[in-house]
Amino acid sequence: MSKHSALNLIRQPDRLTLGIELPLDNDWSPDGEARRVAAGRPHGVPDLSAQTDLIRRADARGFSAVWTRDVPVFDQINMGDAGSVYDVFAMLGFLAGITRNMALGTAAVVLPIRHPMMTAKAAASVDALSGGRLILGVASGDRPVEYPLLGLDLENRGNAFREAVTYLKAAWQAGGIPVDGERVPHLDLLPRPAQPTIPMIVAGQAGKATNGSPNIWMAASSIPQVWRSWRHRPAHGRMRHPAGHVHQRLPPRSGR
Repeated sequence: MSKHSALNLIRQPDRLTLGIELPLDNDWSPDGEARRVAAGRPHGVPDLSAQTDLIRRADARGFSAVWTRDVPVFDQINMGDAGSVYDVFAMLGFLAGITRNMALGTAAVVLPIRHPMMTAKAAASVDALSGGRLILGVASGDRPVEYPLLGLDLENRGNAFREAVTYLKAAWQAGGIPVDGERVPHLDLLPRPAQPTIPMIVAGQAGKATNGSPNIWMAASSIPQVWRSWRHRPAHGRMRHPAGHVHQRLPPRSGR
């Protein structure tokens, strides 16, 4: 087990760190749109043909993190954005295999639409496979279409989010997985995360559902907010979000 937190890969005491967010295709120029139409891709679906190479290049050149999104359903009418396209945990497993240095982040996993035991298992597997590089961004979800498709109550997502966070923190520790609020010692979740615990960052408001938990970070909502926090951060003490880290997409290469 690693004694270090993956957060140390994105927070440095003396410099601003940069990450990339998938998908690595944001070419909305007329030429880019013409290539999309010629390829038969619907509007909002990225060109991923060069993405693996770009991720490897970013890892080799010192970018501190790669962040992938969680968009299970492509809603062409109401959202028009396919996100990172691939299943978030399948993509994280792939990223663990093609990178060596960057933190692997989610921006963010929608906790209420998955059973927390399966989320805990998937996240622990990614953390173990990557050598302790996972940062689990978590959210309650902002795409209403997903909840009715899964037979879930959108209005109860704040409570479901809180319960999932509590479950995850318990399931990653020794002593048995939680069942009806009680730990059952003979039921265990393997593998153990490589980190002592997987750091979680809340994206958005998440139903204002963290209740001030000291083990949950709040993601800053804008680059200026991150910059102000980094410049005026306290010398010591706990920060409430990963100050000093910005993630953005790499510019597309010409001719793609």
